[in-house]
Amino acid sequence: MLNKKVIATEVTNLTDARYFAARGVQYLLFDLDNISIQKILEIKEWVEGPEILLLFSSNSVDFLDESVIRTAPTAIAAKDGITTSELAHLAPHISFFDWTPEHIYLGDTEFQKVIHPNELDGLDSLAGVILSGEIEDQVGIKDFDNMDSILDRIEVA
Repeated sequence: MLNKKVIATEVTNLTDARYFAARGVQYLLFDLDNISIQKILEIKEWVEGPEILLLFSSNSVDFLDESVIRTAPTAIAAKDGITTSELAHLAPHISFFDWTPEHIYLGDTEFQKVIHPNELDGLDSLAGVILSGEIEDQVGIKDFDNMDSILDRIEVA
């Protein structure tokens, strides 16, 4: 069990999604500029546990209704050319989170991006961590050593 909440961002493949779910990550964030709704649905069929977060831009906002209905996200956020208030007008029944590449604010939890295990030093009071998925070496093949090191540091013994 992890002692901090974790959002996995840049998830674009089943390998990352299954890895993060198995490690107890609470949220998978899908950027609709980088992954199709169909691919998200395929991943959801294979993964249990993490809640879904969606990130919309002006390029993907046209798919907002379909995305929200089909993927049932916990919350959504805006980036690049669209504002949260515009999303709120289009989807008033959905929760929102604030997003930047380095920080996410979801509810009352602040999440900070971590790339290397040493970045956790001095962040004991931080409630949430952002980790990023990566491109697979080959389908189903990846090196998770760095990610394991980070998650091992925030795992409850």
